[in-house]
Amino acid sequence: MNKKKLQCPDWLEDEAKKEWDRIIALSTIKNLQNDIDEIILSGYCQVYARWKEAEKFITKYGPVYKAKSGAMRPMPQVDMAQKYLLIMHKLYKELNIPIERQLIANNDNKVIYISHNHK
Repeated sequence: MNKKKLQCPDWLEDEAKKEWDRIIALSTIKNLQNDIDEIILSGYCQVYARWKEAEKFITKYGPVYKAKSGAMRPMPQVDMAQKYLLIMHKLYKELNIPIERQLIANNDNKVIYISHNHK
C-alpha cells in the first residue's frame, strides 16, 4: 500500500479544514496513510462542515417555517442535517476510527436515536 503523509486539500471549506486538523491529531488514526484515506477523510470533513452549517441555520431560524398554506413545515436544513450526520457516521466507520456512539436510523434514514456503544 502506498504510505504517505495525508495532505489537507485546499478546496475544503474553512470549517472542514479545522475538522481535518482535529482528526489528524487523533492518535487513533495514525494508520491513515494512503490516497483512499485522503479521499474519504476529505469527504468526511466537507460533510462535517455542511452539517455544522445546517445546524447553525436551524439554531438561528428554528426547525420549522409557516408555508403559504398556513401549515407548519420542517426547514429543509433539518433533513439536510440528518442526512449529513448519517453520511459522517458512515465515512467515520470507513476510516476505521473507533466510534464510541452508535447512530440508529429508521427506514427513512432519519436519525432517531444516539446511544453509547457498550461492548
